Amino acid sequence: MKKVLENERLLLEIEARGSQLVRVFDKKNQREVLWNADPAFWPKHSPLLFPMIGASYKKKYRVNGVEYDMPNHGFAWTSEFEFLEKETEKCFGDEVFAVLCSSAETKEKYPYDFKLTVTHKLLGNRIRVSWKVENTGVSDMLYSIGAHPAFRMPEGKKTSDMYLAFFEKGELPFYRIDGSSGCALCDDVKLLSLDEEGYVKITEDFWNEDVYIFDHQELTSVSLCHNDKTPYVTIHSKGFPYFGIWTKPGAPFVCLEPWQGRCDRHGYQGELKDKEGIRVLAAGVSEEFCYEIEVV
Repeated sequence: MKKVLENERLLLEIEARGSQLVRVFDKKNQREVLWNADPAFWPKHSPLLFPMIGASYKKKYRVNGVEYDMPNHGFAWTSEFEFLEKETEKCFGDEVFAVLCSSAETKEKYPYDFKLTVTHKLLGNRIRVSWKVENTGVSDMLYSIGAHPAFRMPEGKKTSDMYLAFFEKGELPFYRIDGSSGCALCDDVKLLSLDEEGYVKITEDFWNEDVYIFDHQELTSVSLCHNDKTPYVTIHSKGFPYFGIWTKPGAPFVCLEPWQGRCDRHGYQGELKDKEGIRVLAAGVSEEFCYEIEVV
């Protein structure tokens, strides 16, 4: 099941499975902006990462001594959300609400009661994606949440025809992941050199070491830019302490990913409560986050 949002500038499609964007069409420039999930490269569009981001070490994590299995990026992206239809739920023509609640199935792999509400709102040439996480249980809830939108290259372009803009100066520290575990190599900090305007050219070998993880830097905006450095797509992510940038080498898309949390440190086998970046939400409490996609 899909919902459509449309204005003079953009046309969006949101799918109930994962409550994810599956289409962003730029009407002004007559082009598709979101990746088309071609399985030859990567069969996803814009998965929602909850209640984990990336990999748990050996695909397992622990709560109060009990070990649970968890697939990469959690289970929200493969779960069926319920679209809210009634006016009393504030569903109007420029936004779509969808809800996922804990169930017997989710509690087999995640022992918390929750309600997750996702809102997609169309604002001119911007898409605001909001998450409301509610702890409906009786004890603290531990979780992470993040975005993973993939943006396809403009027609006839490769990623090596593009720039990234960070609106920062100097060098940005980052680290990679271990290829075997998919977990963060936090002790091997590297530096990404930016030019005097805050740009870096995407070279042919830029992706050789997989994802770039930016940790505790709050990159408030990151743009994917054309070869003349004019913006193509910008993610506005104020308030997000982690950010990931990724593609598969040779694939014609780039993922710009604001995160509240991140994958496990390589080798981590402690309790979830002690994991770096994990969020703690008290019983009966909710918190909200939002980021925006600007199509230029």
